[in-house]
Amino acid sequence: RTRSRRRSAGVRDGPGPTTRPVRLRRGRFSFGADRGYPAAPMPAFLTSAAILLAATAGPVQRLLETVPADSLARPLARLEAAQRGPVAAEAALALGRLHYARGEYRQAAAAFARATPRFDPARRAEARYWTGLAWLGAGEPAAARAAFEEAARGGAARRAEALLGAAWCWEAAGRPERALETLQSLLAGE
Repeated sequence: RTRSRRRSAGVRDGPGPTTRPVRLRRGRFSFGADRGYPAAPMPAFLTSAAILLAATAGPVQRLLETVPADSLARPLARLEAAQRGPVAAEAALALGRLHYARGEYRQAAAAFARATPRFDPARRAEARYWTGLAWLGAGEPAAARAAFEEAARGGAARRAEALLGAAWCWEAAGRPERALETLQSLLAGE
């Protein structure tokens, strides 16, 4: 009797996939989940180690190499508060990436926003791009779109990724025609 109830509820007995619909966790953005596309946060391929090791400043790099990942938040925050200029910017960027890897998207967006004005103009687009990713993960496509558009205007390094993110935000806002325009300008290289 239990077995028949479980089958009617959509759960398969034994090993194998379940047929129960997957529910998204609050705060996660899933592009097109309502249209049958996979429900996953935007760049699901990123791991915490790959995100954190991308920082390049000397003191930040030493912290990343010596402190365990689960203990990095406080040392990075202290380093950001104690330093000025590019070291503080790199610390804020690494702290934002740590929060992003943990799924703490609002904290990540705040850290990236602190990093943005501290970078020289050539690196600001990187911080703005990450700010857009964090807002997208937090389920705030309007804020994400603004950050992506600033990143696309700010530098060529992340321009293509930023325009793609902006197109995703237009789609999430129910404006597929604007998403198409953005993608066409990306393909045209404008």
